Amino acid sequence: MADTDQTSAKFENQGGVADSNPKPIKRWLSSVFMRRQSSLDRRRKSRRSAEKDRQKNNEPHLIHYFHELDDGYSLLAVQVLEQFKVKYDVDLHCHIASRETSNDIPEPDLLNRLSR
Repeated sequence: MADTDQTSAKFENQGGVADSNPKPIKRWLSSVFMRRQSSLDRRRKSRRSAEKDRQKNNEPHLIHYFHELDDGYSLLAVQVLEQFKVKYDVDLHCHIASRETSNDIPEPDLLNRLSR
C-alpha cells in the first residue's frame, strides 16, 4: 500500500482525454470504440473504398514525405526516395518539416544524437 501512495504522489491526474483513472463506463465505451476503429475488416473496407475512388478519379498513388533537416533518420530516408518512387510507381510530394517541441518527446536531445 505504501508503494501505491508513493506512486500516486508522483503523478497528477491530468483529467480530460489524459485521465489516468476514467469511470468504468467511459473506459468500456473507449475500448469498444477503439476495437471497432482498429478492426482489420474496417481497415480493409476503408482501403478498398479509397482505392476505388483513386482509380475512378484516375489519380496516381501519392506519398507525402516529411523531411526534417536536422534529423538523422530523415537523412537516411531521403537517400532511397528516388528508388522507392521508381520501384512502386508512386507520386512523391516532399515537405520540409521541423520537429515540434512537445512534452510527448521525453528526451529530444538524446533522440537527435541517436539519429545521427
